[in-house]
Amino acid sequence: MPDYTRHKDLPYTSTSSERQAFDLYVPSSTTTTTDLPSSPPPLCVFIHGQWCMANGYVKLRANETKQQPLVSVDRGLCRGRTRVHSSHPPPESKQDWAESFMPEVVRRLGIPAACLDYRLAPDDPHPAQILDVVSGLMRLTSSTPLQEIETSDQLIWDRERLIVLGHSAGAFMIAEVLLSPPSTISSSSSPFVVAPSLRRAIKGAIFLAGIYDLPELIQEYPDYIGFVGMAFGQDPQVWANESPTNWEAPSEQRGGLTTKMLVLHSKQDELLSTAQPCLWIKALKRMGVEQGKHLDVDYETITGGHDDALMKSDSALLRRVKEWIDGL
Repeated sequence: MPDYTRHKDLPYTSTSSERQAFDLYVPSSTTTTTDLPSSPPPLCVFIHGQWCMANGYVKLRANETKQQPLVSVDRGLCRGRTRVHSSHPPPESKQDWAESFMPEVVRRLGIPAACLDYRLAPDDPHPAQILDVVSGLMRLTSSTPLQEIETSDQLIWDRERLIVLGHSAGAFMIAEVLLSPPSTISSSSSPFVVAPSLRRAIKGAIFLAGIYDLPELIQEYPDYIGFVGMAFGQDPQVWANESPTNWEAPSEQRGGLTTKMLVLHSKQDELLSTAQPCLWIKALKRMGVEQGKHLDVDYETITGGHDDALMKSDSALLRRVKEWIDGL
């Protein structure tokens, strides 16, 4: 018998896209409402990477020698020119982590967990992805119980205690949730609104192998212009406007961001160097976030390639995350 229960494909909007849904993982000790503690635990929310797809697939890949990263498009691997590649995997989704990472999150953290899906470019370009993530998080903080899973008297998790974990593009979107575009920037993301109550509910934010500054990303990795352009268009000014490194603390938190943050990155990441987290940390410090108080940075615990921390069953990632959550 599994030591958790998975509730699949729970919609967070009234629209029909199958990607606008989440999976919920509940430890076996709390699979029935009669077993729920009087004080519900927090919820860990995982937001996977990958903004976009093309004819079914666009994803960062590194070649066999782990040297120059490639952009994989449909059946081809592109480095300027497309060459034939036999594999045709689907775009990343919550299903990718259903039998591996998410069960480990529940087992090692001992709390319920959710994995959010979201729409992908080019069919749904930015800001569709962040709109979906905000909608999903709002549903997870809503006091309305999930039908046939919980009751209003016995909720599975505390709606005011979310721990969000974002990987790659997922980290980018968590940053957008926590911050606001400056009034001096005309942002295509400006139509989305994050309720102050949602930001207050996010007690901890974990950024894993994240992207935070799009112009600097293209400067370091020119080949990445393909997937960035597919999601955000070709205008470098738009890239700058949409980058969390250029955003600021929301108006209700101008005195200082209240969410505790953990930035994790592997020095062996074959797709992203530590330049991106360094830029993010610099931006946070500019906003008054103090390292060691509201911000922890760790380049040592996570090792291996871009996705390796999510793949390892004996995960140093989750040991580090549990240690950090216990200290919140």
